[in-house]
Amino acid sequence: MSNEPVAWVFQHEETGRMSYVSNDGMNTPALFLNMNPRYTMVCTLYNNTAPDDTALLRQALEALEGADEIDCDMRDAINALRERLGEKK
Repeated sequence: MSNEPVAWVFQHEETGRMSYVSNDGMNTPALFLNMNPRYTMVCTLYNNTAPDDTALLRQALEALEGADEIDCDMRDAINALRERLGEKK
């Protein structure tokens, strides 16, 4: 996985308008801010390469299953987690 950002997100201080600048090798946050001084950098965007989240999903499943009362929404969440983990309902 590359640690290079794919873009940067900026917000206009007065209007709240959001803009982004792609990391295309020519544009940089410094260049954008120099040309648009009323914007503030909000965040950096990276490629969506999700790590293995099995442990986190299992922890969420255990927490839901351990609840004193399980309503319909919780049952749906438990079933979805089990399905995602490849377990039987």
